[in-house]
Amino acid sequence: MAMLLVMIALVVCLILVAGFLNTQATATGIAHNERNYQECKSLAQSGIDVCVWQMKNRPDWREVMPIGNWLANQSIGGGTVTVSVADATNSFTDDNTQSVTMTSTATANGRTCTLVAIVGPTGGGTVFGNGSFAAGQVVIGNSLLSSCTFDSYDSSLGAYSSSNPGASALLNINSSTNGALTINGLSSFNGSAVFPPGSVLGNVVNLLLGALTGPSSKSTATETRTLGTVIPPNTTGLPNRAAINQFFNQTYSSGAIYPSITVNTTNPVTTLTIGTTGTYYVTGNLNVNSNSVLQVSDGATVTIRVDGNVNIAGSVRLNNTGQLTIVANGNVNVSGNVNWNGANSTSAFLLEGLNGGGNINLSSNAVVMGGIYAPKSTLNMSNSAALYGAAAVNAISMQNSSAVHWDNAMKSRLVHNLYNGSAAPGGTVDYTIQYQTTN
Repeated sequence: MAMLLVMIALVVCLILVAGFLNTQATATGIAHNERNYQECKSLAQSGIDVCVWQMKNRPDWREVMPIGNWLANQSIGGGTVTVSVADATNSFTDDNTQSVTMTSTATANGRTCTLVAIVGPTGGGTVFGNGSFAAGQVVIGNSLLSSCTFDSYDSSLGAYSSSNPGASALLNINSSTNGALTINGLSSFNGSAVFPPGSVLGNVVNLLLGALTGPSSKSTATETRTLGTVIPPNTTGLPNRAAINQFFNQTYSSGAIYPSITVNTTNPVTTLTIGTTGTYYVTGNLNVNSNSVLQVSDGATVTIRVDGNVNIAGSVRLNNTGQLTIVANGNVNVSGNVNWNGANSTSAFLLEGLNGGGNINLSSNAVVMGGIYAPKSTLNMSNSAALYGAAAVNAISMQNSSAVHWDNAMKSRLVHNLYNGSAAPGGTVDYTIQYQTTN
């Protein structure tokens, strides 16, 4: 009996050991497969990183890079990678805010892995979705005889009518101090004002000197927007050009770096036309003098980065489908017209202020149609200046019959080159990478 029990025990042990060894062999194979898969996946991700690097460092990639393969069986880290790039419209140049889809297929150690990513400009938030915004104080009117106006219209339905203005202006003020919204004299505010939770509504709105009209609605709510940082456009690789001091009509058709751009007056008018999509970098000042025109051609999507000041005494015109973004690091002084009698769409023009915090000054019957997004800047308006669209700034000061006509169509206006902020999700500077699928 003892011998029989020993033999049974030995058989059981042998079965257990055999099972354990077989399991170990399987586990080792699984581990090898997992290692090979992760290595293959890393190669696929490296292929996407290489292509994103090209996007960041080639400002003309939309014009020169093809729909299709950007890498074809490229040797990387002991394997090969193929990356195909496409977008929804089969054209990179028709919309410089549109994301692209990258499909990266890597092969290594007998394994193949495909990784799909959506790559697009950082941001894309509807920064004007809750109306115009000021982090600090908003002052409408400066004296007993002030007749400044803050009202509304909807450009998707028609042009603004001074005889029948809208009363649905939206303004969010992220300040609960006394007089955060101050309205003077004959000035009026036709719409709703929202203040931070805990604000004493009787104190934050201050009607002075018999102000004509205060907000029809006052409320408190948590502001869902936190203003993001404007990312200056990528200027790497742009050629250097001489300063422009234009006295005659001229068309420019490629992005470049300029020490300054000045459009001067001749008889009757000097027009400088930007004819093609691209980025134009002005390291000094941008000046559009009186009776001069800076024009963007139909179909062109243009970004002008200005390190110095922007001075517009003449006109900036966007013809029909032209799009213009001015990214300013210094002061912006407008006493002329921007996007007026041109495209007449508030979605066509955007003025962005960098963290230099220069002020934005609209004066002398200036008319600006579009969006102003300058988190560190004060918007100063005087002498019958008018803004048709929306503003998201640090503070607003309106004097001498100036007016803000809030465009309800701005609620859906997308802004694509912001960094951080709830209205513009954070991500890799310049471009976000959202991985979709792997196999």
